[in-house]
Amino acid sequence: MKYLEDMRPYFCSYASGLMCFRQSRWIRKEMELYIVHVICNPSTGQYDLLPKLILNYFGDSTSFLGFDPVDRQFKVMFTDYNVQRIITLRSGELRWRNIQCSLPHQGPNEGICINGILYYSGFTGVSWPYSRILVCFDVRSEEFNFIEEEEVVECFNGFLINYKGKLGSVKTYYDGYTLQLRMWVLEDVEKQKRLEYVYNLPKNKFFGGTVSVVGMTARGEIVLISDYTYLVLYFYYFNPESNTLQSLTIQGLCNFRISDVKVFVDYVEDLRFDVMKTSLPEQKSTTTSSTKKKKKEKHHLKTMIPLH
Repeated sequence: MKYLEDMRPYFCSYASGLMCFRQSRWIRKEMELYIVHVICNPSTGQYDLLPKLILNYFGDSTSFLGFDPVDRQFKVMFTDYNVQRIITLRSGELRWRNIQCSLPHQGPNEGICINGILYYSGFTGVSWPYSRILVCFDVRSEEFNFIEEEEVVECFNGFLINYKGKLGSVKTYYDGYTLQLRMWVLEDVEKQKRLEYVYNLPKNKFFGGTVSVVGMTARGEIVLISDYTYLVLYFYYFNPESNTLQSLTIQGLCNFRISDVKVFVDYVEDLRFDVMKTSLPEQKSTTTSSTKKKKKEKHHLKTMIPLH
């Protein structure tokens, strides 16, 4: 896909087949600061720009894309401490609306949407020390709920995952040559009940360096990616139930950095959601070129290896 030449958007979040990017712009002549959100559908190669969101000042802000499976609506939520705004896609006139939030807060750059609930870790307070919280935003009702218990919040400030329809969080630790995965699952939001799991993966020929968690598959496999690579991209699928590990290598890649790679687990193609109003001519040639390039890349799935 190819954006407009003057667009250098950074990734915000993913939900049910669509991705959200954004970019801040400062027009000195008009003395105006605003944010442009881009919604794209990788399945169709289409994208569209949402109405610009004008800001009154420079500050830290975050945007999230959420999906309501009941009404089948996508919404983009913008939060900037004491200001929360939302926009509903395919709702006729696209416009930003203010929504009420009882607890001013800020969040990170990414969250996760599970069954219509958008989760992200955030913090409150205007000065140090800040207080961490876990935010639960209902995309359909547009209501906020917060978990403030310190022990619970600390568990869920790692990489957030979808654990069989429940919120999970995974952190990696290294003890000598052993890679330890610690996972927490939020069993009950109201009672703030959580379960903890610990897995030890001994060093083997797969792990040449450090790895990072990128998600969990619907089958319950924790997916990791190598932090350092050259020409070959390494993925690892760890199955906690069978205590087995698979590796996947993607070859033929060069001149890229791991920090530039975004990984989506159990990506769902959405061919029905037409993001763009009109197609750009150059997108067709760009998509074709990208498809040809992918055919040249070699994919190799290694044999499942027991760890015990």
